[in-house]
Amino acid sequence: MAHKNVIIIGAGPVGLFTALLLAQKGIKVTVFEADKGVSRSPRAVVQLPTVIIEFAKAGILKDVFDHGHRSDDGVCLARRKRHNKDSS
Repeated sequence: MAHKNVIIIGAGPVGLFTALLLAQKGIKVTVFEADKGVSRSPRAVVQLPTVIIEFAKAGILKDVFDHGHRSDDGVCLARRKRHNKDSS
């Protein structure tokens, strides 16, 4: 198999999760992000059950649950404040 190096542009939730999955397969990944700090605007704040399944497959589900709020609707990762579908 040819040796592959991958560049990912954007260190948001999708870019970082993609980088993790590739790295777990032994592929060298470099992530580039234009912003110098963590964005204060929402990025994948609520994770739905289908995403939770992918987190479990990747072996990071415990970490996600440890750093977020779990509900029957999914997991909220917004500053540990409780959010659900009925909140305004």
